[in-house]
Amino acid sequence: MDKSQTIKTINYEYKFKLPEGKVINCPIALEQKSLNLVIREKDKYPSWAELKYRQCSNCTLDTKTVKYCPIAKNMVEVIDLFKDITSDTKVEIEITSPLRNYSKKTTIEEGVSSIVGLYMATSGCPILDMLKPMTYYHLPFSSISEVKYRVITMYLMAQYLITRTGGTPDWELEKLKNLYREIQIVNKTLSHRFSSPEIKNMKINVLLELDCFAKHISLALIDDEMIAHMKDIFNIYMK
Repeated sequence: MDKSQTIKTINYEYKFKLPEGKVINCPIALEQKSLNLVIREKDKYPSWAELKYRQCSNCTLDTKTVKYCPIAKNMVEVIDLFKDITSDTKVEIEITSPLRNYSKKTTIEEGVSSIVGLYMATSGCPILDMLKPMTYYHLPFSSISEVKYRVITMYLMAQYLITRTGGTPDWELEKLKNLYREIQIVNKTLSHRFSSPEIKNMKINVLLELDCFAKHISLALIDDEMIAHMKDIFNIYMK
């Protein structure tokens, strides 16, 4: 039985309507409490999914006890779904979520990029796990400014909860900046991993989707322009 049928889950359904009438469905289930991706195990995984294959320099997992990179292992499913479709194919995407539905006429690239973001944050990577709370209120097709706002508000909520439990909060966001440096290392290394000849020959450009994800995690989380803009928006609190 599918694990998503035996535990409480948060479910997202991505439906890609291609020009020739073909429809690709990509259901995504997250465990409601842990927000871990509900994994649909395969009998066999490619060698490029193994943890020891181009392992991230900052990875804390041990190849002696963990065989596969958690992100690469789960990305096999995404690649299999879209391997025969080019990234610039025009599609209509419908997304069903617990709170509302979304639809947009765009490219396969943008839709897959949204899926990649979910997979990367919920697959069990010790570093990208820190972005997991954002998936509880997943926002498809979000702009870079929206992602920055959501990341910062997520992090500040975490600091408030840390304060409530007697910990020391990081109101200056220094640890968040460090986290994003770590994420950049993961993203760069994953790009090398997904440059495997086995994937390069596929029509879907996985590196392109990873690059789209990288653009959403720029180190320039807060710059002077953003601060000025936020001061205008939150002016009522400045009085």
